[in-house]
Amino acid sequence: MHKKNIRFPRITLFFLLISLVLLCVFIQIEKRQSLNALPKAQAGIMDLTTWDFDKGGPLPLNGEWNYYEGELLLLDEIQTLEAELMIVPSTLNGKGKGTYHLQIQLPEAQSIYGLKINNIRMSHALFMDNEFIGGSGQEPFSNRYVANNTPYISFFHTDHATINLIVQVENRDFVDRGIIKPIYFGTQQTMMSYQSIQFGSSLGLIMILSLFSLYHLIVFAFRKKNRFFLYSGAYFFILAITLAVNGERVMLQIFPEIPFVMGFKIRDFFGFLTVIPFLLFINTLDYNPVSRKAFRIINLPIVLFLLLNITLPFSIYTKFQALMWVYVWVLLCYILIRMTVFILKKQGIQTEKDESILIYFAFICLTLYVAMNTFTLIKPVQLFHEIWMMPFILIIFIFMARRTTNVMELLEQSRSEGMLTKISYLNLQIKPHFINNAISNIISLCYTDNRKAAYLLGKLSTYLRLIFENNQQEATITFQKELELIKAYVEIEKTRFNDRIHVHFAIDENIQHVNIPSLSIQPFVENAIRHGLFNKLSQGNLFLSAKAIHDHLEVIIEDDGIGMSAQLLSELLSDQQRKGIGIQNVHNRLKMIPEASLEFSSIEGKGTTVIIQLPIQSNL
Repeated sequence: MHKKNIRFPRITLFFLLISLVLLCVFIQIEKRQSLNALPKAQAGIMDLTTWDFDKGGPLPLNGEWNYYEGELLLLDEIQTLEAELMIVPSTLNGKGKGTYHLQIQLPEAQSIYGLKINNIRMSHALFMDNEFIGGSGQEPFSNRYVANNTPYISFFHTDHATINLIVQVENRDFVDRGIIKPIYFGTQQTMMSYQSIQFGSSLGLIMILSLFSLYHLIVFAFRKKNRFFLYSGAYFFILAITLAVNGERVMLQIFPEIPFVMGFKIRDFFGFLTVIPFLLFINTLDYNPVSRKAFRIINLPIVLFLLLNITLPFSIYTKFQALMWVYVWVLLCYILIRMTVFILKKQGIQTEKDESILIYFAFICLTLYVAMNTFTLIKPVQLFHEIWMMPFILIIFIFMARRTTNVMELLEQSRSEGMLTKISYLNLQIKPHFINNAISNIISLCYTDNRKAAYLLGKLSTYLRLIFENNQQEATITFQKELELIKAYVEIEKTRFNDRIHVHFAIDENIQHVNIPSLSIQPFVENAIRHGLFNKLSQGNLFLSAKAIHDHLEVIIEDDGIGMSAQLLSELLSDQQRKGIGIQNVHNRLKMIPEASLEFSSIEGKGTTVIIQLPIQSNL
């Protein structure tokens, strides 16, 4: 009997998305009000004598700074000069140089403090009471200039209750200059926490986008007729690169040898390039908001700007940057209006209605983000426009999950078409809970152990690649590839279980290139870990051995987990049992191979042993 699909109530989805948008508006207003309530510099003096950094955290040094135009000065040199008051953060038009000065009155004298520099165009040197403590691009006490604007954090120790911060700023390339984003100030502990959160959240988001890009591009490799996955994968990849060289500029912090000018051009190139795959992605929907002819026309200015980015120095092409952001914003508004008309008229729409709603709200968030980003280019005020990128990405992820679910349902329906279709389905059957757990572990590690997070992401990438690498029309892979898949899976699960499990391998080197049925061993390893060792209170061990015995390959998977009863063991291999589909699939496939066998033995409280016998010479 055909089961009717249970859809998420459309009205509930609509109100959830409305609530998400309203939540972002509330957060934006709240952050703005909180920022206005913070202490501000007045007449070049920042009074922090009553500020508790442990409770209030780091503080932006916003307000009125003393500014000296046209000179790069030190504290001794500004004593006799008359300064003008400059609001920070702000911009000054054109090229040039100048010196910012702020006197800071501290709550305690002897302590270690830190400064987080976010965005100062286009080079600067940082001094605390005439002592050089940091910089980007500009070398102290010299006229050497190099454009550089990479975020960093600098610490210093002081014995004084009053300190003087000097920022020498110079710009010979960009259309404007100055302290563009707030400089954050705090104690060493609060600044370390602040930096970890900022860097870790940026790195985690980049990793997630990269993972989704890899997933969709691999799916497209096996479903070339469905360009939806190509455009979505390309969009996530380009967006990940854009975020890597924007904001915290994670790529430039991890790889400081990359010239800043190159990173700046990469940011602008990929930032505007995201528009093209996103429009292609939108056009895969059954209601095309942009015709093919219109698509070529509206993308022409973007393509021309990308050519300018490649061929011209960034000091020249950036003169058109603000104009291009205005153009992109107008373009998004036009498409948003077209989508609104289509949805209201309900004409010619074959796409699921809930998918239409998701894309519509995603477009609203993206349009608001671009609009606020464009406004901050014209006037550097803190609008916290980055907030709108999070719901946009979240909604797109939900949309992707909806589309991917449809694909998986089609694959499941095709299982009855034959043996090769079964294998293809198994190859594509990545369990959502496993990916979710892996991603959660990666995000957690981003805040505590970046190297381990990168290592775990590499293992998950290997796992996904190997799952999809085998051609859908081939029933076998080499033992070496199956083993590589198993090791990637094991490393991910070991991180999840805090290394409570230990896996031991004893593999005959001579069998690495022997062909075996694809995914014929990994499901048993997964079953041993998830059901045998997961519920064990103490440390667990899993032993995997493989060797050639005459003309047969013998594989043994053994664990010392909780084991299972004879009844449960019988049900596990039963065609009527719906749990353990992967093991049933392998069992059924092995039955079709002459001289192949599968043996299960288990003792409750002792563990489980699986023995697989495969003929080496047989054409599997």
